[in-house]
Amino acid sequence: DVSSANAIFSGEFSYNKGAWVLHMLRHACGSDANFWAVLAAHRATHQDGAASTDSFANVVSGVLGREMQPFFDAWVYGQGAPRYSYSSATQTLGATTYLKLRLRQTQVAPAAALFPMPVDVRVTRGAVTSTYVVNNDAASQYFVIPLTGSGTVGAPTIDPDVWILNSGKTSEAFVAGPAVLVASSPAPGTTTTPGVGVSSASLTFSENIAASGANFVVTREGSGPVAATYSYASGTQTATLTFASDLAPGVYTITSAGSILANGQDLDGEMTDGALPTGNGIAGGEIAVTFTVPQCPADFDGDGTVDFFDYDAFVACFEGGTCAPGKTADYDGDGTVDFFDYDAFVVAFETPC
Repeated sequence: DVSSANAIFSGEFSYNKGAWVLHMLRHACGSDANFWAVLAAHRATHQDGAASTDSFANVVSGVLGREMQPFFDAWVYGQGAPRYSYSSATQTLGATTYLKLRLRQTQVAPAAALFPMPVDVRVTRGAVTSTYVVNNDAASQYFVIPLTGSGTVGAPTIDPDVWILNSGKTSEAFVAGPAVLVASSPAPGTTTTPGVGVSSASLTFSENIAASGANFVVTREGSGPVAATYSYASGTQTATLTFASDLAPGVYTITSAGSILANGQDLDGEMTDGALPTGNGIAGGEIAVTFTVPQCPADFDGDGTVDFFDYDAFVACFEGGTCAPGKTADYDGDGTVDFFDYDAFVVAFETPC
């Protein structure tokens, strides 16, 4: 708006924005190494030619392996900068203390409705100051962050190093959000201890939930469901699924189903690479906790029972090379079949599972 000196020299609309967008992109790339790789790729792609903002955006997306067009749509083609409102609370569950953070963008037109950006959150707990990063890609989001250190937790600081061009940051009263899954036993992606029976599974949430057994389905390698009795302890915010007997060896998955409510909002359940806590900051999404119950090491024929048929099967494998699928006479895994393998199997066979 050339008719207004205030508009021409507006820090958040024009005057500071060109350089600051590149500054923010450096942070959004995840590391300096990624940012330098983007610049090198841009030069290699377009030197001795012409380039546009769109072509630069394409290079950024290609180098990072994720779609970065929303960043350019908001920060380059959109107007203005975000105004943040934030609030927080802490809660200890088990041995872990969590920061619950609500982050909102409250800017008004003509600013863009949403500015996607990783946001640094700095927290001091006792003598330790740590910086966590949340991916702010919605107008209102809730984040549950496991804290390191010990002692009293101070109020968080949002974007303490001023990576983000903004029109203000204001703290407000905390309003609780949807539940996320913060812990499970067995933990996602783990293999339970061989020979130790698994008779139950537990799920701990960041909020007290309203749910029933019908909201949790347990399957074994895609088949099932596996029957379980549901119970819930509001004091620890933990749901427990108790099985009729110890689980047989196999890969199990616990998924959520239907509406699991907390504070009037549905579960925030999305999982990325099996990591906890779950969620993308917005209510909705299902959990999927997968874990493996291994065979007893001495169950060499894989029938679920350790008996002399297993001994015979190992001897046949050791002496004649006739091994069951997936089995080897190299029982100790040192790359050589010898009597150390025989001794190792005997020890396993004589050790109860």
